[in-house]
Amino acid sequence: MSQKQFLKSSESGGLFNGSASEQMAFGRFLRQFDDGSLTAMETTQRSTCSKFPEVEKMLVQYMELRAKLYKRDKCGAPWWRLADRARKCARSLGIPESDFSASAGWISATLSRHSMVKLNLHGEAGDMDDNERAAIMDKWRKEECWPLIEKYRIPMERIYNADQTGLYYQKLPNTLYIDQNNRKNYQGAKQMKDKNRITLMICTAANGMKVPLAVVGKAKMPVCFSLCENSKPPIAYTSQSNAWFDRHITWWWLKEVFMPHHTSRFGHGHCIMLLDNCSAHKIEESILPPWLHILFLPPNVTNKHQPADMGMIAALKAGYKTKMLSGLLDLFDAPGGYEAAAEARKRAKRGQRGLSVGGKAHIIDAMNILNGFWSVDGRYALIDGIRRCWRKADILPLEMNLEIYKDLGSLSIPAREKVLSAADCSKLCNLMSSLQVKVTETNLDCSNVGKVFQNSFATEDRYTTSQLANIAENWVDIEDQPEIMEATIEDDIDAMEVEEQQVLTEKEMNEMDDEEPAPNEEIAEEDKISYVQAQNWLQKICVNATLLGFDPIHLQRCMSEMREAQQKKPKRSTTLHDFFISNK
Repeated sequence: MSQKQFLKSSESGGLFNGSASEQMAFGRFLRQFDDGSLTAMETTQRSTCSKFPEVEKMLVQYMELRAKLYKRDKCGAPWWRLADRARKCARSLGIPESDFSASAGWISATLSRHSMVKLNLHGEAGDMDDNERAAIMDKWRKEECWPLIEKYRIPMERIYNADQTGLYYQKLPNTLYIDQNNRKNYQGAKQMKDKNRITLMICTAANGMKVPLAVVGKAKMPVCFSLCENSKPPIAYTSQSNAWFDRHITWWWLKEVFMPHHTSRFGHGHCIMLLDNCSAHKIEESILPPWLHILFLPPNVTNKHQPADMGMIAALKAGYKTKMLSGLLDLFDAPGGYEAAAEARKRAKRGQRGLSVGGKAHIIDAMNILNGFWSVDGRYALIDGIRRCWRKADILPLEMNLEIYKDLGSLSIPAREKVLSAADCSKLCNLMSSLQVKVTETNLDCSNVGKVFQNSFATEDRYTTSQLANIAENWVDIEDQPEIMEATIEDDIDAMEVEEQQVLTEKEMNEMDDEEPAPNEEIAEEDKISYVQAQNWLQKICVNATLLGFDPIHLQRCMSEMREAQQKKPKRSTTLHDFFISNK
């Protein structure tokens, strides 16, 4: 039989498809096999030397200079700009354009050789040093906050702070977030298994008292609400298309949750509500009651001076995820518990298959867990802990801070960036380790019976303690990371665009029905282009789109996906070589 027939047949092991490149490699290796010159292939690394070292040197110098100038002019350097700059450097060195095109592969290799990474910049928190922040906060306290407290003689129990946060309430820790280099890796955020998100509004008073939680979801009436008495959920709930907070939702929360809580305790006594500068919080003063005074914290200081960000949100999320994992472990601990739960899950209605039957948590599960922590003075929502968060935020008058100090002593929240305490991190690690061990010991089929664990825990290689700690730390606050929020927003935008494209008028549908569909023609071999050619054409289109005023974000996303796919391809094909070696 011919080489092509042999490669396609089962005699070759079913490893090949008989392509032209495989036939050429087959012939070369066959000749070496016949004359006895075929040897084992060395596993050497490709040379990383640049063909244009001077251009690379000039480009790296430009990137370093641009990083320094960014502090002043706030102008970043996108991918197409690097390619344009590299071509300009090549022209200055007399290199013909035909010899150097600043391809995506060359730029990627240059970044890799010099340990340079892409940084997505979000917000302006890094613009302010400690001295500048202290000066701004001192002015805000003395001119806006403290005079208002003194004017209306507002006590600590009527000074509130509220902030919203997202929660992936079904998400289990995933190997996607392990980072061997002690850095948080956000690659692949769009491919997360579970992206069902709710938004929580957390509000507390300076004396440690808690306003009831509120939840924003996507569904107007989730199916799981039928599990509640009179279909009334345990936490105030409303819906929004993207489960986000906008001005309408903020007003709903003030009118339906906060105001009834405040008036039931203090009547129409004056109070202060501290909020960040999110546009969703900009409510018209004319519709607010005269006793409610909303103050906005200065921009770029919330990470240091907003009480909710001093540990309240992190503690609540840690408690929720610990409780959720504990519930799944309870199923494993009971003999045959998971199998029994799987049978119960089959009988449950769709949308009601929650943690009690071994499924993913539904919104009622999430509400019950969160409300269980928030409604009592216990771990993950301690009144004393909330008061320490207020003291750490350093926005109250001196006499109020002294009162907290007198009651609680000098112990405060650790002054570090990590949002997860050592005790909580250890507990989560122990739970994840136990789940991983039990999945392995019981040979649980995660693609069939244990779907809730699918793509979450490896069944072959167990994680180290440091890896589990990295997973736990990333998992607890993953919803609030700018990269994850941006990826979620992009996904929602893409979904809306797809939905818009699918909505056609009756006339358009009729026109489409009358048209004869074009046959699917296979692209001829000579019409196909290489990866480098595709990247170069897309770069040129991006540059021209920018000059014409169009946003090339979709083209840039396409280029990024092409680069990722290219990097995943093997550097060389050794399948045929290994075939001959194994039969030598």
